[in-house]
Amino acid sequence: MAWGWVTALEPAPQSLLAAGVSDLQPDAWRLTLMGKEPRGDSEFENPVNLAFGSFDLAFVLAFLLPLLVIALSFNLVSAEREQGTLALQAAQPVATGRLFLMKMLARFSLLAGLTLLVTLPAMLWAGILLASAAAWQTAGMAVLYSLFWFLVALGVNLRGGSSAQNALVCVGAWLLFTLVVPALVNMVSEKIHPVPSRAGYMNAMRDMDAQLEETRDKRLGEYYKQHPQYTQKPDAEKEWQDWYREDFGLMEGEKTQGQHQTTI
Repeated sequence: MAWGWVTALEPAPQSLLAAGVSDLQPDAWRLTLMGKEPRGDSEFENPVNLAFGSFDLAFVLAFLLPLLVIALSFNLVSAEREQGTLALQAAQPVATGRLFLMKMLARFSLLAGLTLLVTLPAMLWAGILLASAAAWQTAGMAVLYSLFWFLVALGVNLRGGSSAQNALVCVGAWLLFTLVVPALVNMVSEKIHPVPSRAGYMNAMRDMDAQLEETRDKRLGEYYKQHPQYTQKPDAEKEWQDWYREDFGLMEGEKTQGQHQTTI
């Protein structure tokens, strides 16, 4: 890897939960005499990660954690009703509501423990101290997220359906909240504030580079007219100082044209 000098931004403590901003805010730049260049997607990647993939905590929390909660909670009430133990519990000299609440608390405590069992090692692996505020915030948000799905599963149980029906409804809720609603939000946001596609942006940049290359001789002629103290030489006679002088002389105009092109 021959990238020379590089400047890098230290990742924020909770950057392991972020996704989708690497194209807009690259975390590493190559420093050159002409400016800076963002790193490519694969230039700095660990080859082991490229081969096997890296652990994505955001994906686990957003998509897999709700499925774990649903798997442990879809039959909270229906299973006991189908097994006949719910009526037996109601006949005991213990308040049914109190017994039900204690069982729900026990089940959610198990889910919260499993959530922390996944989240805390991932934060340690990312270099986040468990005593830091970022660690507490991340763990708290993960537990609250699991609580939301636990309440969804509990509400489905209280409908009175069978375990199979509860499982289908819970999976439908998972699809709704994790796939359908975000897709609808993205569609609405794109309609309200459309953003050009990356493919369109890259095509526009290629067109601009081709246009700059075609007009380079003309722009060089105008540059030397404005700076008569310099003499325009043929390419074969130019030294490195001449090349850099021309590049710096044309840089400002190219930046202006590039900004105009991107706003269009």
